[in-house]
Amino acid sequence: MIKRCGSNAILLLLLFFHLTSFAQHENQQSEGVTAKIKVVQKDKFATVYATVLNETKTYQDNLSYSILNLKQTQSGNLSKNVQSGLFALDPEENKILSSSTVNLESNSSLKVFLYIKRDSMTIAKDTLTITNKTYEPQQKTANTVSSDPVLTGLILDNAITKLGRDFSEKLQGVYRINEVKFPFNTIINEKPLFGGRNSEIEVIADNKRIFVFNAQPNEEYLDHMAQHVFKLLNKYHKQREFYKLRTKKF
Repeated sequence: MIKRCGSNAILLLLLFFHLTSFAQHENQQSEGVTAKIKVVQKDKFATVYATVLNETKTYQDNLSYSILNLKQTQSGNLSKNVQSGLFALDPEENKILSSSTVNLESNSSLKVFLYIKRDSMTIAKDTLTITNKTYEPQQKTANTVSSDPVLTGLILDNAITKLGRDFSEKLQGVYRINEVKFPFNTIINEKPLFGGRNSEIEVIADNKRIFVFNAQPNEEYLDHMAQHVFKLLNKYHKQREFYKLRTKKF
């Protein structure tokens, strides 16, 4: 079970709890912004905090975050939880963006991926693997989302409206019908257009823009867009595999 809380007052709690990072990080930063996943463990519960630090003395805006929690049980069942939002940073500000509490059963693990973007460009990221096996680091090199075979083929939904969520669900349906799992993750971003009545939906794969369109409150239109996006993703996948094979030959 995952519970959410979104108050920056949680920073105070970190002064009273022992912070245990029983995992391995892969951290990347640029433009003076650092993403950091922090964990507070108490009994079988792990509270995961998505934090960001502005290491510059300038105001940073037009920022967004996405944090993905992937929990795997001993039986191999995989569940996911995605949180995202927009934010800005004051000079040298350290901010908690979100938090969630996860119940780690015996022999279960949690993989967490945090991405910080300015506009559509990733400027900072952090990854973390948590295991309840004596709360020790997992002995493997941390990988990015796109390179872990267990974590590929996902649709990460950053929609902000019902239209965006409907499109994401329709695309999920096309995936299931075609029984396809691409070796990369697909990100659905959405931003409001001028006037606020419509929005723009952007489809990203491997940090590349695959397609962008304006959402419309029409079921047939969204069905058509889901089919069209799937065809584009499939085309991108084939081109991707072709270039990989060609590179290996040379």
